[in-house]
Amino acid sequence: MATAKQGRVKRQHFVPRCLLRRFSQSDQTTSVFVIGTAKFVPTAAIKTQCAADYYYGQDQTIETDLGRLEGAFSSAIGDLSAQTLEGLGTNELAVVRSFVHVQAERTPFAGEVHRNALVDLGRQLFSAYAKINKLPDHDVAQESERFADEQMPIPGAHTVDLAVGHQRSIADLEVKFIMAEGLMVSDHPALALNLWRDEHPRFRTWPVLGGLLTKGFMYVMPVATNCLSLVYDSATYQVGDDGCRVAGGTKEDVMALNALQTINASQLLFDSTIVMPGDLLAALHFRNQIRAEHGAGPLPLRPAGIPLSFLRVIDHEPYDAWDRAMLPSRPTAAVPPRSPEDR
Repeated sequence: MATAKQGRVKRQHFVPRCLLRRFSQSDQTTSVFVIGTAKFVPTAAIKTQCAADYYYGQDQTIETDLGRLEGAFSSAIGDLSAQTLEGLGTNELAVVRSFVHVQAERTPFAGEVHRNALVDLGRQLFSAYAKINKLPDHDVAQESERFADEQMPIPGAHTVDLAVGHQRSIADLEVKFIMAEGLMVSDHPALALNLWRDEHPRFRTWPVLGGLLTKGFMYVMPVATNCLSLVYDSATYQVGDDGCRVAGGTKEDVMALNALQTINASQLLFDSTIVMPGDLLAALHFRNQIRAEHGAGPLPLRPAGIPLSFLRVIDHEPYDAWDRAMLPSRPTAAVPPRSPEDR
């Protein structure tokens, strides 16, 4: 792993500037809508957005390695022309896949999800102990919170380490790009979805998304105001035409994708010369509807019923005999053994 002088980079981004610049006309500023305060800033400095002091800790290792991944990603997608994207090779596609996967786990939202899981685990661990020793309930709550804090003292570093350790689990996923104008990006841009599960007659009522190896798993992430990246299970979905890396999207697709971006966001970033006020209002209205039904906090997205013209489910296996307490895994998702240098 790379090393750098301790404390050299204080302001550390959880959505990188190389991505945010693609939602800007000037390369230096972008339009921002802060959902909590309903404040719109037409020209906000990109360097101050989606960042926090020492988000990954004062050790510069993670910051440096993320910078290398960001540089490789920017180089791979280039000008986002159809010619560039259609010409991506195996190595460039692996970079895009890795970038999207890591981005899904490097935000405060991801940290909140992992911390909540650790609090629940701590509660299970301490409940039995408290019951035997006749301790009050508030002791269990305090110990559970303390347990989570001890497990992830630096949330940004914790979730990035998890993402890097799990990269082999998504190595079989396909990568494609959807071209459509008017996309917004949020401070949690890489969405983990499973439209196959959401539409399946047997599994659509299951409460969990499933892990990275789950059949139908996909990432959806805007990479510019006119381009969306999909990292998906190609045995379950068809995206665009076979043999093509690029597909087209509709205005209705953009409305749905912008709406999904808003659900777990605290701020939206976009180029206000492309995204119209009506588009923003429609996305926020959708968010308000979802939040009125489900409340605050991390929300697993279930976009069943929201059509996406470029994507369709091609595997309709009913799984009538399925009797396991987990969703099916992708048959192509065999994880190769780690090489000695990776250990």
